[in-house]
Amino acid sequence: MKYLKVLIFILFLYGVEAYSQNDYFSTDSIKSVGVKLVNGGSIDNSSFCQVKTGDSVFKYSSDLVKEYGFSGGRVYISKPIMCSDSVRNVFMERLVKGKTSLFFYKGRDFSSFYLQKDSSALISLPKSLSTRNDYNSRLTDLTSECQKVADASKLVAYRKKSMSEFISRYNRCESMPFPVIRYGLFVGMIQSGIILKRSISDEFMNKFTFRADKSLYYGLFLDVPILATDFSAYIGLGFYQSSFSSNYSSVAEESDILIQQSTIKIPVMLTYTLPSIKFRPYINLGINYSNNIRNNSTIYNAVITDNTVQFESPIKDHLFPNNQLGYAAGLGVKFHQSYRRIIFVEIRYNMDFPVDHTFMLKKSAVEFIGGINF
Repeated sequence: MKYLKVLIFILFLYGVEAYSQNDYFSTDSIKSVGVKLVNGGSIDNSSFCQVKTGDSVFKYSSDLVKEYGFSGGRVYISKPIMCSDSVRNVFMERLVKGKTSLFFYKGRDFSSFYLQKDSSALISLPKSLSTRNDYNSRLTDLTSECQKVADASKLVAYRKKSMSEFISRYNRCESMPFPVIRYGLFVGMIQSGIILKRSISDEFMNKFTFRADKSLYYGLFLDVPILATDFSAYIGLGFYQSSFSSNYSSVAEESDILIQQSTIKIPVMLTYTLPSIKFRPYINLGINYSNNIRNNSTIYNAVITDNTVQFESPIKDHLFPNNQLGYAAGLGVKFHQSYRRIIFVEIRYNMDFPVDHTFMLKKSAVEFIGGINF
């Protein structure tokens, strides 16, 4: 008896798994599982349920079939909506199933999202052509009983993933920052330094130690959420100017090196932000590309003989590469000033290496920046 129960349980799990991994459709009287459905695209899927039997494809209307679904999880439900001054049944893609369900219809003449609360009538959410955010105002009104999503309703994009994430959070009445594309400005200070690569044993360059430079650093950034997670992709475009110098002297000679640069930095980073409400600490890690659009290097030499200093002509040399590639890592905190505006501060470390390995110098930098998005 014990083994019989185990066998029945295993067969039950197998049946559930088989059902969840197969196409199906259902009418008022039957449910067919394991059939082969044809995915005709959003418009055709809203018009017909297409079943392939052998070499033939049979089309069933939304008056006959009440529901059908593909093995990947996409489900269509037959629902009556207003089309061309008349009510008729169509297939609507169900995006969220819950206390409030979200549907999407894409026809040949129009497309729209629909909400349904507790099996009540469908509520249309068209995207107005005259006012871009009309649907946001309607969402705010329809979800007003959960004030935890009031800010998120103003940020929802008219896309399946964004709308689905919002309705799922509304069903849970969850107060969390809503994933949205953000862009803005940053400004701060960068302290950079030039270092001789460890693998280099150059008798002349080994004599020099360059002093670090501090300068103004500013630019633009774009932060794009990765799906509906707390991860995002960050890309920046920054600019700063720097000047490095070093001196070496002995009884017989004295040398100076001066390097002046104007640099464009492009960091591309993965950011993880803690899912808190107002203050959100974050970390990021990625790669950094630097291009020295101004890159001047000058070597000054002098020979000392019998207390006489003889200056040689300055040498204009290309000591530092124009292009560098390296890594960057940062730690910061974001403050949500409003539903759309965020202020942040961050400390970030960079190490850049020459793309051309014939160059002897690399650059490290520490950034202290703050910014705001719009």
